[in-house]
Amino acid sequence: MSKPRILIVDDVAENATALRDVLLPQFGVSVCADGHEAWNQVLLDTPSLILLKFWLPGLDGLSLCRRLRANRRTSHVPIILIGAALDTSAQARAMLAGASDILTGPVSTELLLARVQAQLALQDQSQHLAGLVEQRTRALTEEMAKRNETIKRIKYQHHYSALTGLPNSRFLSKRIKEAASSGSPGFAVIHLDIDRFSGINDAMGAQFGDELLRLIARRLASGMVRQDVLGHIGGDMFAVLVHAQSGAADLPRLAAARVEHLLKLAAGNIELLGESVNVEISAGVALAPQDGNTADLLLKNATAAAAAAKEEMATRLCFYRKEMNSRSRDLLNMEVQFRAALDARLIKPWYQPKVCNETLRILGAESLARWAGPDGRLISPSDFIPLAENLGLTYRLMEIILHQTCLDGAAWIKRFGNHLKFAVNLSAADFQYPGLLDDLRAVLADTGMPAENLELEVTEQAMVRDQSAAADQIAAIRGMGISVGLDDFGTGYSSLSYLKRFPIDTLKIDQSFVREIGRDQRGDAVLRTIADLSKHLGTACIAEGVETVEQYRVITGLGAAITQGWLFSPAVDAEKFGKLLGGPKFCLPAAA
Repeated sequence: MSKPRILIVDDVAENATALRDVLLPQFGVSVCADGHEAWNQVLLDTPSLILLKFWLPGLDGLSLCRRLRANRRTSHVPIILIGAALDTSAQARAMLAGASDILTGPVSTELLLARVQAQLALQDQSQHLAGLVEQRTRALTEEMAKRNETIKRIKYQHHYSALTGLPNSRFLSKRIKEAASSGSPGFAVIHLDIDRFSGINDAMGAQFGDELLRLIARRLASGMVRQDVLGHIGGDMFAVLVHAQSGAADLPRLAAARVEHLLKLAAGNIELLGESVNVEISAGVALAPQDGNTADLLLKNATAAAAAAKEEMATRLCFYRKEMNSRSRDLLNMEVQFRAALDARLIKPWYQPKVCNETLRILGAESLARWAGPDGRLISPSDFIPLAENLGLTYRLMEIILHQTCLDGAAWIKRFGNHLKFAVNLSAADFQYPGLLDDLRAVLADTGMPAENLELEVTEQAMVRDQSAAADQIAAIRGMGISVGLDDFGTGYSSLSYLKRFPIDTLKIDQSFVREIGRDQRGDAVLRTIADLSKHLGTACIAEGVETVEQYRVITGLGAAITQGWLFSPAVDAEKFGKLLGGPKFCLPAAA
């Protein structure tokens, strides 16, 4: 470590030599005889400290001190002014000029060294504090940049569909409101609904369904003109805002022509992912202002018209009529049926196996809600889950699924082994429910389900509102012996920060990464990072949505311990899952 360097500025050679001899054992020392020479020297090589004589010929000590303090490069250097007999007035001028310390009269060696060392120590502290300030400033700047980026992302997610990238219902409603208040001669809202999409999704798998929606979104977008606004308003539903071009009288013809063009682009036979499917789209149109003057009413009436088109089958387009409000009554009927199904516990858990990648044996399952209607056919969760959310009944639904899962799970554990673990999903509202912990204790006691065999899967959305409360809730759940898994990992706002703060037992890689294996290098890199991260954290890594042998082999090679997906089994009812548990281990299908 190099010695601190001290510059002595004194026009009397004997004085400079005496000071140098005192300082040399501990410091590097250089000497200048006048202020101008010292100024040039400091600019070339800035010292650690300056011993500056008060009275100097030419550029005196006070003037040099002021000049040093005014320069950004030298403003921080400690300056000790030395004068043989400085009165209080001279000392005051020295301090105002920027002197760090003043030595006057005969000065002992001990005092000189003490003053020099004290100033150097203060300088070290100052530099350390400056470094800390700089470090903190840099950290705050980076944090603000991250926060601004998060805000931008949240704003984007607030107004755009995560699946298709199109404007969502919020954005479209805003544009409709603007059109209604702008004095426009007229505009139309077109609702586009893919027929039998839930059946396509169930038959072909979630990957196919998502890719189909993306493809249809791209085809619809290609048919937009500059004034149109296309939105993906949820599930398999799209909407288009169309402005009148030559007056309100021409609006029905324009809307019909736009629908015809869009159906030619997006409907018909579609080849996708090696499969062929016939896509039919029903369209409903509501005209403003005659069919409504608010976004909610126009979208509602356009939806009712699309429902009528779907039911009539003779045409793929219907304009709204008042009698179509019966569709609203149908939705009300579905609400009544849903409430009755909850009361009668007709909504049951189905189980999708979680398979050990090493042994291909079932380690447990994710419990998924399924509702069989009066005719025995399954009602898609995409229909009744949003209904439960709108009615505030998600917790009631979760209670039913949790209780039955624990009953079934306890019986299977007794029969097939304590290695089985069963996962139940919690919505953000369920996770934050005040009575959750008490209800969990009651369910475990009532069903005999071992706590260690139960896992609750939560999403990042459940944690983002109040991280402190979320951390406490997770700690309380794990304190009961129940595991906590983070679902859809990799798609949220700040996943890594959650891993640092929350004691998560399992990471569930979102199926969007699994689906794109081999087709998206950035996605593959994220997948690899998540798997490595899981290893280092000591958490179980589960890959969901695995549908092909290729996907299975890739995620297994990355270190994922557990696979869940249609490659081995869709979700099945309790009877079929019991047979799977009692049957042989899975065999890996041959690669296509």
